[in-house]
Amino acid sequence: MPVDTQSRSKGRLPSPWREFLSEIDSMLKEPLQLHCIGGLVICYFYGLPRVTGDIDYYTAVPANLNLLDIAGEGSELSNRYKIRLHHVAVMTMSEDYETRLTEMFPGMFKQLRLFAPDPYDYILSKLERNTSKDRDDADYVFRTQKLDSQALRERYQQELRPYLAKENWHYKTLELCIEIFEACQRSPTESCRFAPMRARRDTEPQGRRGQLELSEASSKRPSNAFSFRYLGKGCALQ
Repeated sequence: MPVDTQSRSKGRLPSPWREFLSEIDSMLKEPLQLHCIGGLVICYFYGLPRVTGDIDYYTAVPANLNLLDIAGEGSELSNRYKIRLHHVAVMTMSEDYETRLTEMFPGMFKQLRLFAPDPYDYILSKLERNTSKDRDDADYVFRTQKLDSQALRERYQQELRPYLAKENWHYKTLELCIEIFEACQRSPTESCRFAPMRARRDTEPQGRRGQLELSEASSKRPSNAFSFRYLGKGCALQ
């Protein structure tokens, strides 16, 4: 069963995150919604234990507050807590993502409300930037939330692909991601991880059990995409 994100997010925000957000909350004169994405969501909503110092948000409602002056990089609040608010600009969300948001830490603050995207929207938000950390986060969410590959494809086709400048490139990247997700699912007892590697098709021993490779030279993939190898004891992103 997928992680119960509703119960996971209640009362689980540790120090200094709670104090940092409480100070922002105390400065607000009207309700504020932050549609969050990134480290805060993956750590404290989906439960991946990794270090983050940012509260990334895609949208603020209302959008006319000087949030970055209050708590962005270089602000007094950020310097004191070593945490910063960060508005993520290099990202396109699914068209109707707002209808699927879930509130994190409900009732914790008076004016401030933080929202997380559903797991499919979270993964699709990683396609454009596509860093190694993004791929690790996407892999974790896909596995722990037990997502369906076809549902992910359909969400992409219906709500994201029409709004991307390089839609074919991103679609091929998505297909590569799905292939590695499914390879990891087929080997649930092994650790699955993404790691930058060079293609080694010619140097790997032949006949290795569980081997899955997609050649970097394939004409059917984006020129600057990564390839994947599943070698039984882990999944590697090349």
